[in-house]
Amino acid sequence: MPESRQTPQLQLSSLSGRYQFDAVLSEGRSSTVFSAFDTSDRKPVVIKLVDRRIHGERRVEDLRREVELHRQLDECNNVVQLLDWEFRSARDLSTFCYAVFERADLSADWLLPLPAEDLFIKKMHLAVDALVGLQLLHRRRIAHRDLKAENLLIFKQLNQGKLADLGRAGDPKLRAEYRYGDPRFASPENIFLREDIPESHETLGDIFLIGSLIFELLTGVAFTAILLGAPTRIMSHTKRLSPQVRSTRFTFQVPRLRARTRRILNQLSVEIPQPARTSLIRLMSQLLDPDPAARIEGNRPGTLKNERTHETDLQWIVDNMYKVLRLVDQIGDRDWCNIADRAVATSHLEVHRPLPGLFDVVPTRLPGFIYSARAIAKAHPNSVVAWARLAQAAQAIGNAEEAANAATCALHAPRDREEMIAVLAARRVLRECGQEAQA
Repeated sequence: MPESRQTPQLQLSSLSGRYQFDAVLSEGRSSTVFSAFDTSDRKPVVIKLVDRRIHGERRVEDLRREVELHRQLDECNNVVQLLDWEFRSARDLSTFCYAVFERADLSADWLLPLPAEDLFIKKMHLAVDALVGLQLLHRRRIAHRDLKAENLLIFKQLNQGKLADLGRAGDPKLRAEYRYGDPRFASPENIFLREDIPESHETLGDIFLIGSLIFELLTGVAFTAILLGAPTRIMSHTKRLSPQVRSTRFTFQVPRLRARTRRILNQLSVEIPQPARTSLIRLMSQLLDPDPAARIEGNRPGTLKNERTHETDLQWIVDNMYKVLRLVDQIGDRDWCNIADRAVATSHLEVHRPLPGLFDVVPTRLPGFIYSARAIAKAHPNSVVAWARLAQAAQAIGNAEEAANAATCALHAPRDREEMIAVLAARRVLRECGQEAQA
């Protein structure tokens, strides 16, 4: 029998007398996140905690880097604000480090399973909020690398979305393991592990992620997972190849991936309001181009001309997004409070768990996104989008059985014309799991 290991325990009251802990928001292999209150003013906060006994010294350094990045971005209104932090050395009796952030009402992924009526404008404004935050990062030569709805937080009172989770962000010169985030959304060149991309072009992966985020907000599912089928498997196979072979293989794949992107976006177009359809699909085609350079140069026929010569300037994308909003003639309609209230009520039922004074820190090797996807599917058992998202998440962690079951649930859930991309995602997962008959 394997040797039993005692689960480490953390006395929450020892963190700081300043904070009153409320609930566990998420647990993953890199950190544990709690909701709490600042006892000085009862302000709600989020505390991201790393225990070096559980998460490892590398995760402590990741959190330290994240704190340093947030300190550079204090004046950025579209990035979640850092409020407090504490780091202790390994020599101290306490083994944990933490960072305190302002608390949002919910993350944007909880909006995705809700009925699509009257949500197009609100989702596009969320995308613009993310763009503004990302532009501020890029102007400081910082690439986010993990842009997705789960990392876009909604503040109801501010009527605003803000970027969160800079755990993989950093200076473009910091490459290696920080080059990509969630494989369901990562850019193709990162899935194929290209190492010949100039450092000055590293932020081009974020431009792909902007297009991916718009796609996710509109459809509820991940673009890269549909485009490539099994991104995690491709990465695993590609690791065994030399850098030169990786680059050659990726270059060979670009025309095929571009044609597949066009087909997916053509299917998406029917879910976009007609006045904005052509402009938005044209923009997304450029942002989601598998060739990184083509995302900004506008040198292919039919792409938008980017007059700005540097890839860190995203204003041309912001301008095109506002053009899309003007075409539907409701640019001032940003009050999503009623919809957010519904999503908040659901997310609190499924995500927040009460805390005892003594909390068992359970080690896990799974990324936090799988727990979020499971919670959303549990909260929305009749949603095609919720089950398709879970299918993609389970596939990303290599759980073929859970992926196939979730995809099957997606195909049997009630659906309408606006959810056909989610159906496509579920069918793609089933094919990758070897169940083409059910797909």
